[in-house]
Amino acid sequence: MLIKVKGNAEAVTTANNVSLSRYVRVFAAAAQTVTITAADAELSSSGSFLMPFGGVEIVEKQPTDTIASTGTLSCTPVAIRT
Repeated sequence: MLIKVKGNAEAVTTANNVSLSRYVRVFAAAAQTVTITAADAELSSSGSFLMPFGGVEIVEKQPTDTIASTGTLSCTPVAIRT
């Protein structure tokens, strides 16, 4: 998988749509819980997962969905190509 950076990394703790990006590279400098929340309450596709110390994940979300965490995440909007 290749990623294309679409913007600058943002420090995220509270709900943030990360530049309305569909794909977000998430880096956790400390172990924490990451929560993805759907912007459309009718879809109710909220969920959360635990990121370990030093963890990196590519998160797929709808552009208006938000990412939040129990600590500070580094979130970068990206595009992916497989």
